[in-house]
Amino acid sequence: MKKLSICTLLLFTLFACTKISDTSNAPLTTTGNRFLDSLGLVSIYKQTDGIDWSTQTNWLTNKPIDQWYGITMSQGRVTSIILEIGEVNGLNGALAMPGGDTLSDLTYLDLSSNSLTSFTVPKNSLNNLTFINLSFNSLVSFATPANSLTNLDTLDLSFNLLPSFTVVANSFNNLNLLYLFNNRLTSVSIPVNSFNNLQFLIANNNFLTSFSFPENSLNNLTDLNLSVNTITAFTFSNNSLANLDTLELWNNNLTSLVIPANSLNKLTYLYLYGNRLTSFSSPTNSLNNLVYLDVSSNYLTSFTVPVNSPNLQYLSLYLNENLPSFTLPANGLNNLTNLDISQTSIASFSSPANSLNKLSNLNVSYTSLASFTFGNNPANTLTAIDFISTPFAGTANRTTIQNQFPNATISW
Repeated sequence: MKKLSICTLLLFTLFACTKISDTSNAPLTTTGNRFLDSLGLVSIYKQTDGIDWSTQTNWLTNKPIDQWYGITMSQGRVTSIILEIGEVNGLNGALAMPGGDTLSDLTYLDLSSNSLTSFTVPKNSLNNLTFINLSFNSLVSFATPANSLTNLDTLDLSFNLLPSFTVVANSFNNLNLLYLFNNRLTSVSIPVNSFNNLQFLIANNNFLTSFSFPENSLNNLTDLNLSVNTITAFTFSNNSLANLDTLELWNNNLTSLVIPANSLNKLTYLYLYGNRLTSFSSPTNSLNNLVYLDVSSNYLTSFTVPVNSPNLQYLSLYLNENLPSFTLPANGLNNLTNLDISQTSIASFSSPANSLNKLSNLNVSYTSLASFTFGNNPANTLTAIDFISTPFAGTANRTTIQNQFPNATISW
């Protein structure tokens, strides 16, 4: 790799600084912010083997800095650095971002699709930065000390090799989006008084075995995705997750899930399929706004219908082969449109009066179903019923069912 002397680098940066267009007409000095920005860019170039980048147009030339590939400026300061080209651009190795007043007006940093192995931010620096994308690199380390990145809104670290994600307390309190999916994470640290404005935490496709967070935390979080990990226990902390809308825990190793009373009352979507749950129930005054519940492909032997979820529209218990029964509450589930209890051991199905008034799709196939009754006749809503491979599917019952549900497509 070619080497540049220190004198040559200084000449490049001094010349580049004189070429910066500055709408404020402020005088240029070698201690001014523009000069420091140019030194910061040269540092990034040198640390990441800039001479081998796939695209490095005008870097370290006599062109003004705002004509260097990927650089945007405003009022004589660097505000945006985008060094991804949709494929590997060739930034290699460990990158320590400059600190102090260097690049202090930077708001947008995209170094995705490269080969960086670590990323470090100094103390008290880059506090105007709102967006960082480091996805599709080879990061094994991401380090940020206290009082840095205080205004960061979006952090994308997906598709890297990170073994853990740890931040200091009282940090990232303006962060809204955190993407950690497709790494090698075995732990994620949520310290006290951090992530207070976080709305999206996406950490699926890792190697997490547990996930915990302090009390009174993550109360602005709306979407939490921890699917495709190896989590065996998930504990809900007191007075936390108050605004959670979507919780994805599918394809883990959960054996139990304890939902506290008076909690998760803004939760709309709950994905639990592909775990090892043996039971499911929800306490009083919980899950009051639940719309979608998928507990399929588990080991359920008992299931209690969430009676406090009047808005529930989709319920799947598919492939719980040891589930022997399914009891519907009276005057309940009147917004349910899709019910799948196929491939269970359920032998009877009975709906009380004034229940399932909006049901349109019912799948009871591949069960031990021998008895099937409705307390009322939802003939105007049911459009599909699947009885395939059940004892009830005998010819003696077919005419009765077809007459009872004339608008439904019935599979025998």
